[in-house]
Amino acid sequence: MPRPLSTQYPSFSQLGLILTNNPHRMIRYKITFPVYDFMKSPSIQPNLPWPFKWVWISLAIYFCIYSPCIHVVFRELREFRQIADEVFFVITLSVLLVHNPNRFKTFMGERRLRIGDLAMGILAGILVILIVPIMDWGIRATGLNQKEFFLDSVNQALMERHPPRNLFRIFCETLFIPCLIQTFFTGFVFRSFLVRMKTLTAVYLGTLVFAVGQFDLDIGTLGLGAVSCGLWIKARHLVPALIFHISSVLAWMLFTQSYPRLAPLIIFLF
Repeated sequence: MPRPLSTQYPSFSQLGLILTNNPHRMIRYKITFPVYDFMKSPSIQPNLPWPFKWVWISLAIYFCIYSPCIHVVFRELREFRQIADEVFFVITLSVLLVHNPNRFKTFMGERRLRIGDLAMGILAGILVILIVPIMDWGIRATGLNQKEFFLDSVNQALMERHPPRNLFRIFCETLFIPCLIQTFFTGFVFRSFLVRMKTLTAVYLGTLVFAVGQFDLDIGTLGLGAVSCGLWIKARHLVPALIFHISSVLAWMLFTQSYPRLAPLIIFLF
C-alpha cells in the first residue's frame, strides 16, 4: 500500500539524520528524493509523443531537399518563395496531427498556461517593442540625429522595400506566420531536442536551427530563437514564446513605418 504524500519523502532534517546513520542509503534517496530527480534530469518530459527520428527526417527534408528546390525551381516566383517555408510547416504539422490529433495539445504545452507565465510573455513582448522608441530617443538625446548617417532623408530609401501593409498581410505576418514558426521550431523541434539532450545543448542547437531555418544568421534572429527556447523552458507552454515573437514582428513594423532614421542600427542587428 503506498504511503501518504506527506510521509512519502523525509524532511530535510530527517534526511540528514538518515544519511548520517546509514550512508549506504544515500543511493536510495538520490533516486527517490524529488529535488535530486529535478536536478539530475536535463529534460522536461521523459518521453515524446512522436518518434525522435521524425525531427531529423523533417529537418533533413527541409534543409537538403525542399529549400534548395524552392530556390532553384521557383526562383522567378518571388511571391511563392515568400510563403514556401510556411507551406512546408503546414504540411509537416498536418501529417503529425492527422496521425494523432491529440498532439495539438502537446505542441502548445506540457501543462496549463499559468497567469505568471502569460505575464512573463507579455512583459518580454512589451520590452522588445519599447526598444525601438528608446533607441530613437537615445539618438535624438545625443544629437546623432543631425548626422548624415542618421538623417531620415538618407535612410528613407532603405525602407522603400517595406511598403505599407494591408490588413490581410498584417494578420499573416503578426499572427499566422509566427504561430507556424513557433509551433514547428519551438513546439516540435526544440522540445524534441530538450528531451534527448542536455538543456544547454538543446538551447544552442534549437537557436541555431531556428536562425538557419529563417535564413538569417543575425543577432536579432538568434536572439528571437534563444528567447523563445528560454520562455518554453520557463513556462513549459508555447504562448509566452508566441507573444514574444508577435511583439518582435510588431517592433519591426514600427521601425520600418515610423523610425527610418534607425535603419543603420536595425539593419546591423537584423
